[in-house]
Amino acid sequence: MSTPADWSADDFAARLRDRLRSAEPAQTEVPPEQQQLRQAAALLTSFDPGSLHPAGAAPTGTGFQLVDDCTARAGQARTAWALRSDVRATALQSFAGPEEARLALETNIGSAPRHAAERLALRYLRGDPPVLENLDVESLLHAREAVSWLSLVPGVPGLPEAEEIERLLDHRRLVEPLHSLLRHGFAGRARELDVLRRHVGLLPARHWRARMADAGRAVNGWLGRANGELPLVVTGPGGVGKSTLMARFLLDHVDRPGGRVPWVHVDFESATLRIQEPVSLVAEMARQLAAQYPDEAPALDDLRSSARSQSRLQRQQFEELDELEDVVTTRASLGREAKYRYHTQTRDEDAQAAHTLGRTLRRAVARHPAATGEEPPLIVALDSFEEAQYRASPILDRMWAMFTALRDAYPQTRVVVAGRAPVGHPAAPAEEVPTLTLGDLDEAAAVHLLRTLGVTDPVARALVERIGGNPLSLQLAADVAVRMQHTGDDGDWVRTVPARRRRLFGAVDDMLIQGVLYYRLLSHITNPDVRRLAHPGLVLRRITPAIIEQVLAPVCGVDVSRPGRADELFEELARELDLVDRTAPDVLRHRADVRRVMVRLVAEDRAEATRELERRAVAFYAASRRPEDRVEEVYHRLRLGQGAQEIEARWLSELAPLLDGVADELPARSAKLLARLQRSMPAEATAQDDQADWEHRTADEAENLLTQGYAAEALTLLSARRPWTTGSPLHAVRVEALLRTGDLAQARQAVADALAEPGIEENGDAYLELLLLSARIAAESGDVEWADDDLALAERTATRMGRDLDALGALLQRTRLPDSADAGDHHQHDLVTELAHRVEAMPEEILAGQTSLVRAVAAAVGDRVPAVLARALDLVGLPAHSPPARTALARAIADTAHDQPAVVDVISRTADPLAERPPEPNAGEVERLLHDAEQRGLLDELARELLTLRDDTGSLRAGIAAAMSADLPPVVREPPGSPPAP
Repeated sequence: MSTPADWSADDFAARLRDRLRSAEPAQTEVPPEQQQLRQAAALLTSFDPGSLHPAGAAPTGTGFQLVDDCTARAGQARTAWALRSDVRATALQSFAGPEEARLALETNIGSAPRHAAERLALRYLRGDPPVLENLDVESLLHAREAVSWLSLVPGVPGLPEAEEIERLLDHRRLVEPLHSLLRHGFAGRARELDVLRRHVGLLPARHWRARMADAGRAVNGWLGRANGELPLVVTGPGGVGKSTLMARFLLDHVDRPGGRVPWVHVDFESATLRIQEPVSLVAEMARQLAAQYPDEAPALDDLRSSARSQSRLQRQQFEELDELEDVVTTRASLGREAKYRYHTQTRDEDAQAAHTLGRTLRRAVARHPAATGEEPPLIVALDSFEEAQYRASPILDRMWAMFTALRDAYPQTRVVVAGRAPVGHPAAPAEEVPTLTLGDLDEAAAVHLLRTLGVTDPVARALVERIGGNPLSLQLAADVAVRMQHTGDDGDWVRTVPARRRRLFGAVDDMLIQGVLYYRLLSHITNPDVRRLAHPGLVLRRITPAIIEQVLAPVCGVDVSRPGRADELFEELARELDLVDRTAPDVLRHRADVRRVMVRLVAEDRAEATRELERRAVAFYAASRRPEDRVEEVYHRLRLGQGAQEIEARWLSELAPLLDGVADELPARSAKLLARLQRSMPAEATAQDDQADWEHRTADEAENLLTQGYAAEALTLLSARRPWTTGSPLHAVRVEALLRTGDLAQARQAVADALAEPGIEENGDAYLELLLLSARIAAESGDVEWADDDLALAERTATRMGRDLDALGALLQRTRLPDSADAGDHHQHDLVTELAHRVEAMPEEILAGQTSLVRAVAAAVGDRVPAVLARALDLVGLPAHSPPARTALARAIADTAHDQPAVVDVISRTADPLAERPPEPNAGEVERLLHDAEQRGLLDELARELLTLRDDTGSLRAGIAAAMSADLPPVVREPPGSPPAP
């Protein structure tokens, strides 16, 4: 019979599984030998049962006796086991004192596959505790585990409080990304740092010119001119050092002695928040400030949770409104006004959240007053801001409103944003926004940086003379130089690098230089397998062991058949490639600025290999259901230039923000397709665009201006490059802008001229949209018959073209027209009947994707055709989390409750079955009950049940119909007002 000492690791694993399944009752008394083994394992994260032994005894393999006390440690290279938490706690408490615990740990620390926590525990037991302030995040996590063990051992002195470790962890998690940005060195930029320091106004400038400017700023403050009212924008091309400058500037303030400074750092390229939902920035700011001000952490955590919920709701609302864009007749009739209302509402919500954050921070700061008695500045540093940095961006408009509200609540707010382009927006024209443009490092700073990175002085000077002062080029050159120095090269290789020409070709030369340097860097990778993987691997945005095994290795001719080989190659790639970031234990990401330069060069150098690599990547990611893998799948499909039908079949709306900033890496056709899928405006239109491209890009920009209420600015934008092409989208946008300014006569003339163009009927989208705008102008002029004629023509045209949803939208608008004395009631009745018939006959899968349109139809006919209301409730439901919808429904219920007691029974039973039945609730009480029902996900069910009740007056049907349309523009519309000042 075998004994535990004879068991293999597989035997042990099998027996462990059997014992865990058997669920035998635990022994009440532990044999002495087993107790000693428990103590031997109690201070080990995990252990090898074959080498575990009590202090003072030789290893005999008796550790297998702990099979009932253990759980497996997953992901280890060899079998390793750990005590269950309850067994560990008992064993730790059983030590006589620290000395016995120290002996047990010293005896067995070698049996732990990884022993970072064990070594820290041993330092505490030996009376040599670590300085927690000097530990990084990973070491602090190990220290937290070690202290949690030792706190159970009787009599261990000098242990820190758990709260202290958590506080340091929170702080380290904030500052380590900044230190990581500076790991490649920092030099020069004294002038730029002084500009940033002046913007904050806390640290003194370094040079006399800057100190003179500080004096001028102080005079301005005395005269009442505020400092820092607008964000300071740091601009420059990729690789010029914006992120490192921001990191150095922040750390100068964070590490300064003499009192804490509240600060926030967000990199939109790597953060989990969505720049398209600015309120998510409030959530991230609350998270970071909670780590800095634990006293206010509960309030900040609540604000974070609220902001994240608001962000999700805004996303849902936008997706529903965005469906209106898919149907021309709803885009022209409902879409623009709905988007304006949405933008106004969300801008106010974002601003309110930011204002609440500022008030909460003031309370937090008041608990820790500075020696001067003044509130310290709040520094908000936003990096990779490119996606909001284009003219007319609605995102930027909402951001500006947030900054304004935050500054109102916390006047010492100082915002710095960094991106590749200047900020220009009607709310803050580029000439008014303070801007700091980064260029190359000067010669002295460039040489100093290279020397800091380990390059000898003669080579450093030769490199700067040859390649200039671009920080990315210098970083790559330093990596190559250090490797060459190790081989004994004294700098002769520098002459093989292309020389950088000045002025005209500088940017092109930088890319060429960086490409040559990166190739040379790859050539110095010693392991040939790693070298073969690294070169085409740049095409992939992510590298994991699984991707190496299934995607990279087969294309690169690398053998990974041996178990664990892919993991080994992954670790070597992480060590050899200094320009990758390890974003997770098993995920490497190439630095974005390096990829932008190299991805095109790699694709040109090994075109067929890279295409095969990307085809394999598509297949690899397509087999996954994880959203982050779908992003990579679509990215590589776009890179391969696949058609719109293939990519649209794999598209999800949540992918849009995750593919921001990749257009430069795509073929031109794919870049246009991505912009359409994202519904984002491409880069600004230029004189080099052909007329059709210019018109579409300008239409996008003008639409964004209208969304924000900037109608006059939209008209100015539309005044260029006339005449436009027949069917240009600019005609409809111009008519809408004229209507927004109240110029009805000019709008009527503009739409008439556009409809009179030869061949306009052949441009389906443009023709339908112009007909609906013509109808709108006629209705607002009081000519309802003309409006009905235009809409009837639009309906017939859409039907002839087989565009059922467009026909439905046009018919909907006919039912929304004011009554005409000549038409009579029968005409309106016929329209309602036809609309109800069409929506009832339309397939469910088509209607389910048109939430706003279905609700608008239900609102128009539901009080007369209850079946349409019932179908709308089944397909799309009532607007979620909408106070206007609840108010409309509550009023109808309260008005009906007196004559129809069953109504009260329905809402009481559905909203809160345990609550007392109110006799005759008023609208306020009903609205509270409806809110409770919505929180429990029962509001649609309640509305369905109300539809089954007797409703002689039609009040209930009318109330549900009104709730359906509560978030849609009203039938009688007024031009939006002017946008609020920032």
